[in-house]
Amino acid sequence: MKADSQFKIASTSQFCRIACAGILILCLFLFSRLWNLEQFPVVSDEAMYINLSQIVAEDFSDRALFRKEGKHPLFMWFTAISLQGIDDPLLAGRVVSVLSGIASLFAIFLVGRMLYSERIAWVACWIYLFCPFTFFFDRLALVESLLCATALWTAWVALKLARGEWQDPRAYFILGILAGLSFFTKAGALLFFPVILFIFALWKMPKRSDLMRSLSGAILGAGLWIIPLMLFGKEIGFFSRTALMQLPQIFMAPRELATFPWQHWGNNFLAMTGFYISYLTLPLCLVLFLGTVTAIRNKKREDLTLMFWAFFPPVVILLFTKGFYSRYLLLFVPPLILLSARGCVELGEFLSRRWQSQPAKNFWSTGAIALVLITMLSDGFFLPGNGSTIH
Repeated sequence: MKADSQFKIASTSQFCRIACAGILILCLFLFSRLWNLEQFPVVSDEAMYINLSQIVAEDFSDRALFRKEGKHPLFMWFTAISLQGIDDPLLAGRVVSVLSGIASLFAIFLVGRMLYSERIAWVACWIYLFCPFTFFFDRLALVESLLCATALWTAWVALKLARGEWQDPRAYFILGILAGLSFFTKAGALLFFPVILFIFALWKMPKRSDLMRSLSGAILGAGLWIIPLMLFGKEIGFFSRTALMQLPQIFMAPRELATFPWQHWGNNFLAMTGFYISYLTLPLCLVLFLGTVTAIRNKKREDLTLMFWAFFPPVVILLFTKGFYSRYLLLFVPPLILLSARGCVELGEFLSRRWQSQPAKNFWSTGAIALVLITMLSDGFFLPGNGSTIH
């Protein structure tokens, strides 16, 4: 009885600690994302997405407007719903991205705790909160924040299944629904789908007896969203958009790739490197380097999963596209944040090992993490006086 009582007290204490920390981060997240949300100038394709959302909001029978524009409609549908309660169209669209950011924040904690530890998961949440990449796109009426959220939850479900924490083959239907929602948000989700396959190949494929049922459930779940998009999407509209992929001409043709365009690849590499340094900030990139080196040295499945997610899709973009925007990379930022969080914790532990007393260890461990966050915040392009170019 005494042991049971102590266990209940410990469980309650842990729950309260997690709840308090979660509420604090959530409040800071909402403050950082909602403060002067409508004051930020209209950026990039926001006007187009808002205009389509307004049309759908006025008459929901136009919810299949993507047939004319080749747009994947989930973000516009959510914005149309948001417009029912928010009069300002720009604010309505940006609120959808803020809510998507909350979903991403929660998911990145779950993924971090599953792969590493609760401490690394909390550090990842703090980095997500301060990181200019997420800070910026969580405040814009663009589809990328929603795409990032759906991909994170898809990865979490895939990891739960591949690690054997969920045994029910019917859970693959949920996996398919989430993957379909990602594609229903933007065709860029196609770059994320190999990550799902890699997770199962690396961790654990379904048992042979359950393989067909699991695969059928995943395909059925994804098909609920993908098949209507493919059936009703038309090759009509601007820039030869299709239901599968927007702007197909931005991809290099096979004959172009056969010439091995080293100069073009070099330009893409420099552009991508510049985006990462500007939007992740140099301090975080340095910690990310530490976390990546450790991951390569350890060769654990947790690390390999994040590295494949973080680096394989951007390499595909680098090699096969004629050009890209920084927002295309947001989908691959969560694994970088998790690797950076691991690097922060390892840096803190390295410093703390130099002192014997526990208070000194806690001071240096926490101080190292805080230093990275503060310098990352001060280097953020979104602060006054930091006039980095937005792409």
